[in-house]
Amino acid sequence: MGQGRRSAFIPRLIGLLAIIALMGIVMWSLWFETLLPFIKKNYLAGGGQLVGFSAAWLGAGLMAYGAWTIVRNALRLFSENEVFQSNLAIVQGKRRPLSEQGPSKLASRARKETFTMLWNAWKPGLLWMALGWLALAVAGFFIGLAEGTISFR
Repeated sequence: MGQGRRSAFIPRLIGLLAIIALMGIVMWSLWFETLLPFIKKNYLAGGGQLVGFSAAWLGAGLMAYGAWTIVRNALRLFSENEVFQSNLAIVQGKRRPLSEQGPSKLASRARKETFTMLWNAWKPGLLWMALGWLALAVAGFFIGLAEGTISFR
C-alpha cells in the first residue's frame, strides 16, 4: 500500500466508523423510545412505525447519494471536460467567439452546449433525489398511519 493510499485510508475509516456509530445511536433511540412503546400497545402500529422509519432511512440515503452524485459529476465536468471549459469561457465572455459584434451563433451554441452538459451531469443525481423524496413520502404515510393521524374511517 502506497503512502498516498494509506493516508487516505485513515480518514475514510474514521468517517465510516462515525457513520456506523451515528446509525447505531439513532437505531437504539428508535427502538427504545418509539417502537417498543408501540409494540407493547399494538403490534400493527409498531409495524407501521418500523416500515415508516426504514423508508425514511432509505429516502435520506437516496437523497444523500443523489446530492453526492450531482457534486461529483459537476466537479468532473468543470475539471476534466475541455469542451465544457472552452464553452464556459465563451459564455462568460472571457474568450471572444469568432464574431466580435455581440452574441454570435457560436456563443449561442456554446451556451446551449454548456446547459446540456450541465443537465446531463445533474440528471442522474436528481433522479436519485426524486426517488428519495418518494421514499420519504411513503415513510410519512406509514408513520402517520401508525400514529393515527391518517385514518381511512
